[in-house]
Amino acid sequence: MTLDDQTGDGVEGENDNVGADVEVLTGGQGDDTLIGNDGPNQLVTEFGSDSADGRGGDDLLHVSEAGIGRLTGGTGRDSFEGIGLFDRVDAKDGVAEEIVCREEGIAAIDGDPNDSGSGCIDGLRAAAENVAQIRVDRRGIGRLRVMCGDIGTTCTGSLKLVAENRLTRRGTGRVLARARLEVDDDEKPLVRLKLTRRALRYVRSRKRVTVTASFASTRTLPVESGTHKENVRLLAPRR
Repeated sequence: MTLDDQTGDGVEGENDNVGADVEVLTGGQGDDTLIGNDGPNQLVTEFGSDSADGRGGDDLLHVSEAGIGRLTGGTGRDSFEGIGLFDRVDAKDGVAEEIVCREEGIAAIDGDPNDSGSGCIDGLRAAAENVAQIRVDRRGIGRLRVMCGDIGTTCTGSLKLVAENRLTRRGTGRVLARARLEVDDDEKPLVRLKLTRRALRYVRSRKRVTVTASFASTRTLPVESGTHKENVRLLAPRR
């Protein structure tokens, strides 16, 4: 369906014509192609595998949860909403635009460096199904396997081991260890962490201490920052 005052919209052979004065275009049950015009359009993909092209104007392109969308903004300051893991976005036009996601960890879009995201980042986290464990050595060095949860992109950021429990914090101090991270989505590297002397003494005396791994992440295309926290268990050095 094309907003161009020409026949050929809808079912083949029916000579349907969706006028150029229509501003909202919504797909149907099948695989649809929705094409806007030089005005501000709202294109909504529904069931099936739909594509939408806003062309000119400041457009809103929305993907429903029922289907998979391939969205092209065209020229103008466009907005993209409802983006899921399997949707594809082409926002490359030299204009800063916003991509709002319904699922975290989407693949990198084809866009500009200043395109921003909301709800798109999954980010850095421990690569463990259950509570991760870190065995430290006598120098206080331990390693934690981490991952980037965003498809086809790189997560950059930091990791801090933090004592959020007040009693633990009295023995270890608030921050036990720090590390800078840069992780591709197909990697699960071991990150080196060195405890402070105070924290190492406390872990040795307690044998096992649960603290919080606090991740701060940034991704690109679209640009977005986020945080993630989870518990990790520190184990004292073996004798």
